[in-house]
Amino acid sequence: INNFSLDSLGGTIDFEVISNMDFTATADASWVKKVETKAQSVTSVSFSVEPNDKVSTRQATITLKAGSKSETISISQTGVKPFLMLETFDYEVASTGGQVSVEVITNINYDIASNVRWVKLQSSSPLVLVVDPNNTYAQRTGNVQLYNETYGLSQILNITQAENHGISIDPSSVQINVAGGSFNIDVEANSEYNIIIDESATSWLTRVTTKAFETKTESFNVAENEGWSDRSAIITFTTDSGEESAQLTINQTGKTATLVIQHSNSEYAVPVFSGQKGFGGTIDWGDGRSASYSSSATHSYSAQGSHTVTFDMKLINSFEMNDVVGIELIDFSGLE
Repeated sequence: INNFSLDSLGGTIDFEVISNMDFTATADASWVKKVETKAQSVTSVSFSVEPNDKVSTRQATITLKAGSKSETISISQTGVKPFLMLETFDYEVASTGGQVSVEVITNINYDIASNVRWVKLQSSSPLVLVVDPNNTYAQRTGNVQLYNETYGLSQILNITQAENHGISIDPSSVQINVAGGSFNIDVEANSEYNIIIDESATSWLTRVTTKAFETKTESFNVAENEGWSDRSAIITFTTDSGEESAQLTINQTGKTATLVIQHSNSEYAVPVFSGQKGFGGTIDWGDGRSASYSSSATHSYSAQGSHTVTFDMKLINSFEMNDVVGIELIDFSGLE
């Protein structure tokens, strides 16, 4: 017998050598090892063949030599059956993303393909995937295929990523006049949320509660601003986890201080007002013309007679009149 065929498990091959000379028997592969050799006319020779853990078939040759003569024996050993398996097929990932380590059980090389852009390959051995953060408000799924076209094998693992728990409001700022009133805010959220009103504003800003727990529209009442100063507050909408929030700014104007002065001058210089940072207002000259307040403002009248000047001012503390010549009336009632 000049050739032997073995399966992947290996084993022992035996053959007889008939020779009237001493001979040697050697193998050219490390996985074929000689068991015994005896120099006699009829000799039984044995070689052990180790298991083949590779997929491909392998070959080896045993050479018999006796003096100048030689003979060869061929050995062919088939490989193991190719396999490609996964320890786990389904993975769940938080909305923040992260790494996914995949245990692959295989004896062949494989290629990798993902059907979504947010799953990327970090390393193939061991197999580690990177999942991007999910910035959307919806759960998403993707899969990664491991395949070997030569052997027609493939496996698919599924990745499910949680949604980003977010909250948004529209509008993000509300302007309320001095009289107060109500306003509605549209809230978009994919989880339950809390509403926090500035402690300093709870006396004049209140939430309007409804029976519909699932409502996405929130209503608030704003009381009349009885002070001269503008005021503002922040309402914070936050998810139960506290990880996401949105803020609403409410600005309410303060009362307008109105001062009315009646005079008979053809040229009039305004009183000097003082007040908080940003104070100011408008001047109605009483002849169909108006101007923004300035401490140096003056006005000339083309017609003779009485003229009524009205000052609508914000954030003032006091005023001073440098000249009372021609002044007929000062009405302080709008300053109360």
